[in-house]
Amino acid sequence: MSQSTDLQHLHSALRLITEIRARSGKLLQNVADGMAVKHGDENKEKRFLSELKTLLDGVSGQIGELEQTLNNQPPISNPLPLGQSVYLSLDTAIDSIPIYQNLVSSYRWLDKTHEYASSAAGFLGQNSLNRSIGKVSKNRRRPNTSHTAPPKSVTLDRILKAILIFKGLMIEWVVVKGFNEESTKPDGSLDVWSDSKYQVFQRITENANAAMLNFQSPLYPELGVKSFMTYLHSFLKLFTEKCKKCGYHLHNNIPPTWREFKTLEPFHEDCRP
Repeated sequence: MSQSTDLQHLHSALRLITEIRARSGKLLQNVADGMAVKHGDENKEKRFLSELKTLLDGVSGQIGELEQTLNNQPPISNPLPLGQSVYLSLDTAIDSIPIYQNLVSSYRWLDKTHEYASSAAGFLGQNSLNRSIGKVSKNRRRPNTSHTAPPKSVTLDRILKAILIFKGLMIEWVVVKGFNEESTKPDGSLDVWSDSKYQVFQRITENANAAMLNFQSPLYPELGVKSFMTYLHSFLKLFTEKCKKCGYHLHNNIPPTWREFKTLEPFHEDCRP
């Protein structure tokens, strides 16, 4: 049942309670006053009792209507744990009435968010294509059978160079730089973290890491490596191949840096399907 329907039932119940209190007060006042001049001289008792019966029937009828309204209201199986803020709904000040309703709406929205987040975490936990970096084994006694290979630099003609970090046959990280850029530190080791100074290769680095995750296959890791190398080789015509959608080579002074994973067709970032 929607929140608006719940509020309608609540308003109806409050209205009936108010009317019952008014009719009950009038009934008790008539009983206290007893027979009066308005009942006349003849058959006073009969008229007095008839008036009381009418008032009693009215109170009884409204009590039955109130019971029916409350029976139609579904029980709250999970009461909202809003603490003492529930007393805001009992405040007679007009400005305080919407506060509790807003709190209830916010709590229900937050509760739904937690529910969706928990479901998403469960699905993500089943994803076998996650990187091994940051993973924590639940069984700490299980021996680690994987090995980490040192970073390797891959050069594609005189266009670009890519630094690949492997763990076993799984690619962990990719950095793409220009052919003329330095890829080593002063001590001679490969610089695997610094970005290229050119925007075109920064975008290719982002797209290459997305492609690396797409091509990874825990069952056939060698196939994932071959597929990624084929993807990387598709940048051989980076500065000559045109975008398949707009037909232009440059867009915002950038050549097509996106490659469709299946067909390896070139697209600009804004033209990608």
